[in-house]
Amino acid sequence: MGLYTIIVMQQMVRHEGRIVAMHNDRAEVLINRLSACATCKVAATCNSSECKPMRVIARFDKDKQVALGQHVTVAMAARSTWLSVALGYGLPLLVFMLACAVMYCVHCTDGVIAIVGMLAVLAYYAVLYLFRHRLDSMFQCSIIDVKPLS
Repeated sequence: MGLYTIIVMQQMVRHEGRIVAMHNDRAEVLINRLSACATCKVAATCNSSECKPMRVIARFDKDKQVALGQHVTVAMAARSTWLSVALGYGLPLLVFMLACAVMYCVHCTDGVIAIVGMLAVLAYYAVLYLFRHRLDSMFQCSIIDVKPLS
């Protein structure tokens, strides 16, 4: 394994999961998140998103032998995770603050400022929705390791 391969592998976010469905060269993988919820006795009744398993669609090479129920390791570029946080949280906050600042400078009432700020964020998420297929290609997970069926 070369130095470049080691650096690239360290810049990946990896999770263990189980294949629950397959579609051509993609597999739906159920990932159990590791957090403090793992040891909590009331995690099943909690509404926190960290307590619930997450489903991801991961690509795999045709030469990999994968089957339903098989345990796999999925990976995504760490850069992609930061970009998703920026697109999901950072930019909407910036859009909201910018819209509110513009409306404040125009001397609008507080109610109008709040409504325009929320509409700006709604418009931002509508644009994200329209470009969801292009964004989907930027946030691809892939299966990097397959555990043998036992």
